[in-house]
Amino acid sequence: MPFKEALEALFEAFRANGILCKWNEPLSAHTSFRIGGNAALAVWPSGKTQLILVLSLWRDLGDGCPLCVLGKGSNVLIADEGFCGLVVLTTKAKRVVYEEDEAPNRAEFRRRAETGSEPYCRVYAECGASLMALAFACGQPDRELSGLEFAYGIPGTVGGAIVMNAGAYGSDVERVLVSADYYDLQNGCTGQLRDSEMHLSYRHSIFLEHPDWVVLSGVFKLSYGYGPDIREQMKKNMEARREKQPLEYPSAGSVFKRPVDNFAARMIDTAGLKGVAVGGAQVSEKHAGFIVNRGGATAADVKALVRLVRDEVEKLYRYRLECEIQLVSDGLNEDDGWDTV
Repeated sequence: MPFKEALEALFEAFRANGILCKWNEPLSAHTSFRIGGNAALAVWPSGKTQLILVLSLWRDLGDGCPLCVLGKGSNVLIADEGFCGLVVLTTKAKRVVYEEDEAPNRAEFRRRAETGSEPYCRVYAECGASLMALAFACGQPDRELSGLEFAYGIPGTVGGAIVMNAGAYGSDVERVLVSADYYDLQNGCTGQLRDSEMHLSYRHSIFLEHPDWVVLSGVFKLSYGYGPDIREQMKKNMEARREKQPLEYPSAGSVFKRPVDNFAARMIDTAGLKGVAVGGAQVSEKHAGFIVNRGGATAADVKALVRLVRDEVEKLYRYRLECEIQLVSDGLNEDDGWDTV
């Protein structure tokens, strides 16, 4: 196996530092698609500090072996061959800190915030924190913080949401994100970006421009709101998801980015592709923008179906759909990118 010595050195270094790691971890168990081969070596840092250590050790000992950082795997397709290098799973790095809890007197902080010119509370979250759980917690009676209602139902992590500028129901991460800390794999240092520095736009951030920058944490600026309204909005968002999306099957969410002045699902439906299947992968009969795993689907099935959908839509509209989900492979195979699909 390529990089065997480097992976063995990493395994020993992780164990010496008390960091959980395993050989040949099935990545299908860590993605919402339930598709993909094994990671040669998987590691679970327990927090931001351990995550930085893991990435630093990879720089020192990895000797060029492929690296993949995964959260909940809700917006990715893992190659059937798996990943021959190191996969860092961030879901244990999930610490959340509320600014009001850090104040000497939380009640006084909140009173001043609610009556002042800036009725906000900043919330710090590590990259592996569940975005949906964070949104839920912010809406509870002891918080009543507004701004993340749109995120209730999005099944990813804070890190993934920042990278993709996740959004729904007319809002997105850009509207509430103040800053993000990251680790620069190339230079071996940490950094912080604020506001416009992150180049946030529709399903895009500077972190897609710099894949060697790993998001470590983010700070959100949320407003104090009326709790019942916040919770009602989250309830409506979830009901809309259940009604319109095929949540009964494994998927990676919307497969394609929204075209200008149109909707990918509408274009796919008009092309007569609802319900079309390749192997265990199927264009959802409920929402044509989703490809679902009806059972036993492989990454090859999904890629073939994506190719079919893009070709047929292009014939009809003279427009080639752009994939929103990320293809994860080790870079060692010829057919490794969406540009070949």
